[in-house]
Amino acid sequence: MTSRRVLTGSKQVSLEVIKRLSSYLRDLKTLENNGVTVVSSGSLAELLGISSVQFRKDLSYFGPFGKKGVGYNVCTLTAKLTELLGAGDCMGFALAGAGKLGSAIIQYSSLQRFNIKIMAAFDSDRRKIGKKIDGLVVADAKDMETTVRTMGLKIGVICVPAKAAQQVAERMASAGIIAVLNFAPTEIKILKKVHVSNVDICVEIEALSYFVRQSAT
Repeated sequence: MTSRRVLTGSKQVSLEVIKRLSSYLRDLKTLENNGVTVVSSGSLAELLGISSVQFRKDLSYFGPFGKKGVGYNVCTLTAKLTELLGAGDCMGFALAGAGKLGSAIIQYSSLQRFNIKIMAAFDSDRRKIGKKIDGLVVADAKDMETTVRTMGLKIGVICVPAKAAQQVAERMASAGIIAVLNFAPTEIKILKKVHVSNVDICVEIEALSYFVRQSAT
């Protein structure tokens, strides 16, 4: 996965830290729904499967949170992380590649719980263009730039074959996309101002396979 650092205030924060904040927010919402009002860093760390030192360090990039000896107000911390991550806003994105994986993402119901919505989907296959997937009509890929600009979309998801991924990413970037989630089995390299997260399912499974083999020896 491409490593990126984001400037926040006077500090640079890695993409991994931002991703952990999203995990913190998810579990904080669970605690809030269960009626928990105050929680210690130790309890949160145990819930998240990390050290309390790591948890406090991640939060320290964004200012003071909680009170020593008291812990964190769950409602307040949830609200602050929601604001920080923009999770309270509706995040619309464009998806390129309406095949099996792209279709599955479009129909992934959990996106709605996180206020995420696929606003446009594109494909170059004439058999897919015009097809409705969960109420969303797949548009012709040639119209992608115009649609992205018109709708003001800033996030792109790529589910096309490896050989087409680089070109699709560059087209998205030229249309104003500034963050790309790439599921194509290839690394994407585009403009410095575009944040890219390359997700290769096969690579992830192979990594897990390594640990399985190690545990068997």
